[in-house]
Amino acid sequence: MVDNMVKDEIFGTRPTFLKKYLKESDKLIILPTIWVVTCVSGTNPDPKTRYLVFQECKSDDDFLKKEDTEIFKKFFKFPIYQIVMGENDVSIKNIYNDDVEKLSLSAFKDWIKDQTKCKCDSGVGATSRPGFSGFFRTNMGNHFSLIDVDFLLVKDNNIVFLIEEKTYANDDESYIGYGQYLSFQEIYNDIIMKIDDLFFFILFIKDEDYILKYDVMKNGLPKRKGKNIQYWGYMIPIDISEMQKTNIEELIKLFEGIK
Repeated sequence: MVDNMVKDEIFGTRPTFLKKYLKESDKLIILPTIWVVTCVSGTNPDPKTRYLVFQECKSDDDFLKKEDTEIFKKFFKFPIYQIVMGENDVSIKNIYNDDVEKLSLSAFKDWIKDQTKCKCDSGVGATSRPGFSGFFRTNMGNHFSLIDVDFLLVKDNNIVFLIEEKTYANDDESYIGYGQYLSFQEIYNDIIMKIDDLFFFILFIKDEDYILKYDVMKNGLPKRKGKNIQYWGYMIPIDISEMQKTNIEELIKLFEGIK
């Protein structure tokens, strides 16, 4: 998520419906967005080495303190690196040991390739996007993929929510981009722990009274047959029968009430 926008695989950024309601809660803490970098399986098929997990911060002062990061050891199979993107360099902090280093952008690109065992030539692209997303799309090339989850929430310092927000909902089935669905499968299968205190929801939101909630931890992300949707491309449908219909008031109460 970027400020008051969430990213969309096809259409770029779009306004977020959910953020203002999350910010109004005194029980939920919104943490910096998680980025997952993946070396594509054709280059590195090893799930133990092909991923990097980042949190992008606005400044070094936003780096989480060690006592605030212990929770992540419980939920993620890999270390999480917090990063601050500068104009010419990047600060990197391993939140598991508090080690911080500063690299040039060129050295950071090589560091990502080394960490993911991605032995390939980096591509050169162009984008107007700022921060890590812009750096990635400009420098890393087609041997890598990048995905984020719109919201990372913490409650009572022992419960974590991963929330993906889609600002539309249909009455029969709703859609996720094919590439995004594959990346969510990787997050679910390879990156997060399957434990009771971790929740992963995909929300399809029409308005405050019509929200469809797909529970990833309960239903998984099975292989599905996609379909071509006009103007959208190849999409993965999720039928309404697999989701729970709710509204914003009930949804926030659900998040706040989970123990």
